[in-house]
Formats: sequence, structure tokens, C-alpha cells
Amino acid sequence: MHKRFKTWLFNGTPFYARLMFIIGAATLTMKAMLESRYGDSVVVYLAIPFVISILLHQFTAPRSDDTVAGHVLRHVRSAMIVMLASSALLMEGFICVLFMIPIYLLGALLAYVFMEIRQNARTRNSQMKAYAIPALVALLSIEGLTAATSLPRFQTVSVTRELPATAAELQANMAKPITFNNDRTWLLSVFPLPVQVNAGSLNAGDTHSLDFIYKRWFFTLAKRGQMHLHLDEVRPDYIHTTVTKNTSYLAGYMDIDGTEVHFHEQDNGTTRVTLTLRYESHLDPSWYFGPLQSLAMRQSADYLINNVIAR
Repeated sequence: MHKRFKTWLFNGTPFYARLMFIIGAATLTMKAMLESRYGDSVVVYLAIPFVISILLHQFTAPRSDDTVAGHVLRHVRSAMIVMLASSALLMEGFICVLFMIPIYLLGALLAYVFMEIRQNARTRNSQMKAYAIPALVALLSIEGLTAATSLPRFQTVSVTRELPATAAELQANMAKPITFNNDRTWLLSVFPLPVQVNAGSLNAGDTHSLDFIYKRWFFTLAKRGQMHLHLDEVRPDYIHTTVTKNTSYLAGYMDIDGTEVHFHEQDNGTTRVTLTLRYESHLDPSWYFGPLQSLAMRQSADYLINNVIAR
């Protein structure tokens, strides 16, 4: 029955009609998942792409003149079409799409390898060994689903720089009105800078605010938000801040707790500055998003030192 259904589907339905069916199924499934408490889980980023790729392998037959490389490339192309089309229908922002592509392709390629081994295995034992791949995907996908399967989400990153100025001079820099330039790393350049910064003091109890506009499709679907940074403690050798409000686009990826800045004056007239950022990640899997977020926060700390403290 299954083989007859596939024969009817391949012979009677154009390729792009089958692809549209998979796009529709993927969009409805992703919409349901994103609206549930599992919206930031590994199920969305790995398990669903794995299942989508199995459907593509089942319902998009290889051409007779396909080489192995050609079949793989056609499969990856089809998987990307499904992802980009469903993302557009769900109005996902370009940042989400950009950072999902690598892990999505991982899920798609794992499913492709699984289906190829399963279909081409000469013995039942070899075929059963192929099921180690979906078992691995299922195991990876349980991260974050419960408290017991969640890894620590609260993280800190620190950057230390030795600057040619006294601590008082550096804190005077921090008390000036803040402007950001676009001299950023490729990773940070993906994220929009604040459109307005209301800051220009360095007194304990003050609150600085940053206004953000994130255009999810580059020129449209703008999301506006604010971040408020409260100065809890200001000393000659130490500054502690807490984020008291965050409705910016960044809140979808992490909770930024605040910052600490330590000043250690050196005998040679320089000051060793250590800037620490505290945050809590919302995204799983930690083995993929953890290093990306850590790198982005470390580069952000370095950028803040250059543009706010050392200017």
C-alpha cells in the first residue's frame, strides 16, 4: 500500500506540488510549536527539521541521472526552500532565520543519511543500525523540555583590557553622552544598534535607556522596544548595573541581567578594566546556541569598552 501510494504520488503529482504540501505541513507544525512552551526547544531547531527532511526524502524521488552529490544537493536545496518559505509565512525575522540555518541543515543531513542507510542496507541488522541516528536526534531533543533535562542557563562573560588612562578619566568617559559606531565584528553587525541612547551621567540611582528598532524583514515588520539600565553602585574602582526593563528584540533570545566594571590602576599609569556581562539564555540546544551567545556577548563587552569606556 505504501509503495503504491508513493508511485501514485510521484507519477501523478508535480515535484513542486509535493514540495508545497511539505511547506504547508512544516508551517502548521512550526506555528503550533512556536506558540507552545516548546518554542525555544531543541524540538523546533533539530527534531522538526529531521522529520521534514525524512518527508522530503520520501516524497521527492531522485532523478535517474542523479549522482550521489547531485541528489544530496537537490535534497539540501529542497530543505532550504521549505525552511525559507515556512519562515516567511510565519513572519520570522532575518536574525532567527540566519542562526537557524546551520542547525536546520544538520537535522536535514542527519535525516538524509538515515534514510539512505535504511533504504540501501543489505541486511536487516544493518538497517536496524541506521535507527541509531533518529535515536540520537531524539536524545538531543529532550534538552530543555523539563527541569531535569535542562542545563544551567545563567552565564557570565568577562573581557579585560589595559587602557592608557586613570580610573577617574575612564569613568568621566562613561559619564558622557553615548553614541555607537558601526565598527563592529561580522557577528555583532547582524544585530541592530540602538536608535537612541538616553545617557550622560554616572551617578548611583540613575537609569539609562536605549531605544531599539528591529526590522524583521530588513525594511518592514518593525519591532520597537526599550532597555533600561539602572546604576546600582558607583565607586572609584567599581560600577554595578542592573537591567530593569527589556522589551527589545534581544529579550526573545536572552535575559540580560546587567554589568559589572572593575578598575585596577597600574603602577605604569594605565588602568586594567574588566567588564563582565551577566545573562540568562532562552535557547536550546546549549551546545549550539551557548557558544554563539557567549561569543556575541564577549564581542559586545569588547565593543562597549572601546566605545564607552576607552573613547
